Amino acid sequence: MKKLISVGILGLLLIIGSISATCLTLDNNVSNDNNSEKSIMNYCNLPDNEPPVTRIWFNQETGMYHLIAVDYGNPPSGVKATYYVIDGKQYTYTEPFFIDEGTHTLSFWSEDNAGNRETPKNYIFTNDSTPPTVEITSPEEGKLYLDGSPIIDRILDNKTLCIGKVPVAANADDGTGSGVSMVLFSFSNGDSGYDDDGSNGFTYLFKGMHFGALTITVIAIDNMGLVSTPDSMTLDVYNLGLI
Repeated sequence: MKKLISVGILGLLLIIGSISATCLTLDNNVSNDNNSEKSIMNYCNLPDNEPPVTRIWFNQETGMYHLIAVDYGNPPSGVKATYYVIDGKQYTYTEPFFIDEGTHTLSFWSEDNAGNRETPKNYIFTNDSTPPTVEITSPEEGKLYLDGSPIIDRILDNKTLCIGKVPVAANADDGTGSGVSMVLFSFSNGDSGYDDDGSNGFTYLFKGMHFGALTITVIAIDNMGLVSTPDSMTLDVYNLGLI
């Protein structure tokens, strides 16, 4: 029995010696059996040769950008530093940062304490925290429209009157922001529509049956999802809705 135990211990010592060049630590709970080599390798802490991974998060409430880095080495040596470049100027990340409105180039990456450097992530994006504006341009106040075309200015009443279909148009602008995505049109009779093209302005043709006062409301939405202050007008409409 003593001889068998001695051989087992000797074999274990030889195994430990053969892998000492790659193992940093050894789990003391590894059993001393014929499967010791496999058990030791499973519990071996290998050098960290994996770079960190950095992700970006935008806080809509504060308008600040956060960089979050995690080191995935085995075991991880820890994130040494995170860097970012905005429009060619480099910074070391220490706290959330603000980016001016407009179009920018942004890259970021991290390094760990073992010297592994992450491949930079590169983006071209438009930062936008200001909603667009919108204004109804048609129908015009105080005009008489016949089947969608303006005829004359009303003399006795400055309220717009449309006989037949109603051509609605709006100007929407997002300045140097992300750009207008669409304009939504809604009507007090329950009808609604939208225009997400805008190449010839934002327009909608109201063709529903209606007799009497009608309120038109428009809002613009930009590519960041920001919504404008609504614009509205009330006019008289007499339309059979046949065309």
